Amino acid sequence: MLSILTVYGSVTLLAWLNLPLWRATAHLHRGAAREQRPNAADCGSGIARLLVFVITGWLSWWLAAAGAGQAAFVLAAMLMVLIGGAGWWRDYRATWAWLRTHWRHLLFIETLGLAIYLALLLFRGWTADITTIEKYTNLAIINSIGLSPAVPPPNAWFGGHPLNYYYLGHWMLALLSQISRLPPNNLVIFATPLLAAMCAQACVTIIATLNPAHYRRWSLLAVFLLLVCGSWNETVHGLMHWPAEWQRSFFQSQIPNPIIDDLAPNGYLFEFPAVSLLWGEMHAHALGLPLILAVLALLARHYSAPPTETLRTAVVAALTATLVGIGYAVNSWQYPPLLAFCLLVHWWHWWHVQRTPIWRPLLFTALFIGIGLLAIAPFLLSFTPFAPPPPAESGLQPLPFIPGGMLVWSPVGTPLMSLLLAIGLPLLLAGAAALALLERHDWRWGFAWAAAGVG
Repeated sequence: MLSILTVYGSVTLLAWLNLPLWRATAHLHRGAAREQRPNAADCGSGIARLLVFVITGWLSWWLAAAGAGQAAFVLAAMLMVLIGGAGWWRDYRATWAWLRTHWRHLLFIETLGLAIYLALLLFRGWTADITTIEKYTNLAIINSIGLSPAVPPPNAWFGGHPLNYYYLGHWMLALLSQISRLPPNNLVIFATPLLAAMCAQACVTIIATLNPAHYRRWSLLAVFLLLVCGSWNETVHGLMHWPAEWQRSFFQSQIPNPIIDDLAPNGYLFEFPAVSLLWGEMHAHALGLPLILAVLALLARHYSAPPTETLRTAVVAALTATLVGIGYAVNSWQYPPLLAFCLLVHWWHWWHVQRTPIWRPLLFTALFIGIGLLAIAPFLLSFTPFAPPPPAESGLQPLPFIPGGMLVWSPVGTPLMSLLLAIGLPLLLAGAAALALLERHDWRWGFAWAAAGVG
């Protein structure tokens, strides 16, 4: 019980100490645009815990790159505490007033996150093993970072060699272990429930921005679609083979065997995100999901009611670019599509709404990519591709800033039906967002979100 409270409580306390930063996000929309949206109660609070956690981990990583060593984790946490304390001291009256105004929404956010966290912990308590899939690998990375926080971290298997993997998400889990004093091996139980809770809260920010009048019911639907219906392969397979699959999985704590035996050899994409979260699989694709949702939340807030001040627009763009860049070092596979999506949204806005000269979006694109890559400069300067280069006659040759591991071609073919089931997550998330927008009779935005999700 102490560990349960410590893990969730340490991240929550760090976020609430930075409550003035939450309140500051409420002022991204000003003037007439804000007056037209009086029920926009979220104010970005759904991604506050996630952003504070990511920024703290990112700062500790930069401090380690500067030579802070083992003290990097504590120094980063202390720095965020000082920033939050300064915000309270400078603006505590307005912060308390904002808290009294939005306490119902904040209560909904906290209740939802805590409920998701405790529900997954209850299941993880029955399957608290470290014996499946890539848990050994992920724990080895986290332990290497915790024991020797250098940039790049040491390789756990090849002494004296650097780790050649996108590891920044694991670095943040090592930070969680350090500030909560939780043994790294116990992260198998606690980490994915915490990630799921932050993802659920980010969904609230997205939906509350798009449909503030009825955001609670749409948020619950979005959370269900995200965490449960991401990949339907295991769901459909389990329904067709209930006694051998789900009954054994959920009541006898044996998730891995039926999945590995029946789905994996045939190339089915089954593990993300629901099974990964139930497994306690701290793989890079699971660690990158909260960052994707944070970027979507920032884009939704920014373009649903664009700020009137150039400085605030620049701050949002810089924060989004930084998160996209951080995502490259967390899960490099997500960087190209997420970068393309962000630039597509910005370019569409300039072309359809502002109709600005072409040099402005071109300059923005260069700055956006540059800020993101600068945010992870230590990773780019120290990374070594972990996959062998393709044959000379292959068209898949490594490109600048793209790890060789992204170019590995799996010999196991994925059936078309499995692929269609596996992409249920973007289709349904886009559908939920589109339906929420259609409820506001804004069919063009609804169509744009649905098309972007399908793409």
